[in-house]
Formats: sequence, structure tokens, C-alpha cells
Amino acid sequence: MICLECGAENAYKTKKCSCGHAFGSPPPYLHANHVSQLQDCITRTLAGELSGQELYERYQRFAELFMEFEGRWSFLNGTPLEERLSEPLQKRFRSGTLMLARGYDYLAQAVEALEGALESGRPADLEYARDLLNDYFRVTCQACAVLMYELEEIKNEPEASGQLFDLKSS
Repeated sequence: MICLECGAENAYKTKKCSCGHAFGSPPPYLHANHVSQLQDCITRTLAGELSGQELYERYQRFAELFMEFEGRWSFLNGTPLEERLSEPLQKRFRSGTLMLARGYDYLAQAVEALEGALESGRPADLEYARDLLNDYFRVTCQACAVLMYELEEIKNEPEASGQLFDLKSS
């Protein structure tokens, strides 16, 4: 995990960066991550603890990670996640993959909203960006729960043995 304060790389679940910044995990997060750090930066800016310039610097670090994420997962090529699966898997995982795509949309909207908020400097715009980041977290967690349920259902099906997702012999 990259510290948005200084750019140093840290292990996941690290409580404190080498720069001295303590990673908090505001609700609903259990552990700090890049999104929770960005939300924390927005909250600290709204509270007057960070200047607009300091938020911009942290946002730049986040934006680099976001672009890397987009490149790695190829969300920009226009093919929905669901369509990348085989037809049988599309049917089974449709709900979860659509939710993951919606979560990504929230993240992309949050990045765009934060860019606008940094230009406008309006607190309401910062709050909106922070809310979109929270929506991203909420929807992607929900999607993961749905996908885990579907995987568990495959495990419980009598005909699941020997299939692509052979969870019974694991």
C-alpha cells in the first residue's frame, strides 16, 4: 500500500508509515487502503487540517494508482466485465459482476468529482467526492459478497465436481 502522505510503499495492514503518518481506518473500513486514505485526506481538508494544495498532492498519488488500476484491469476498453466471462459463467455471476462494474463507476466518478472539487475549492464538492468513494466501497463489498455466495453455491451443487470451478475436490 502506498502512503498518500509521502508516497512510500507499505505492507497492507501497516498501522504507521516510515514518514510517521498513522494510517487510520475510518468506518466502514477495517484496515487502511488507498481509498480510505483519500477519504481521510478529504475529511482532514474539510476540517482545515490539510490545505487544498496538500490534498492535491495526495490526490496526485492516488490518481497514479487509479490509472495503474485501470490499465491493469482494462476497464477502459469498453468491454463490460460480465462479457469477458464464458456464457455459463455470465449467467451465474451476472449480478456480482454488474455490481463490481457499478462500483468501478462510482470510483471513476469520485476521481472526476475530486478533480472538480480541487478546482472549485467548495466544501460541498469535496463532500460529494468523499460520498462517491464511500459508495464505491459499499457497492464493491456488496458485489464481493454476492460473488462469494455464488461460488459457495457451486461448491454445494452435486454436479459441480470436475467442472471449471471444482471446489469440491479442493
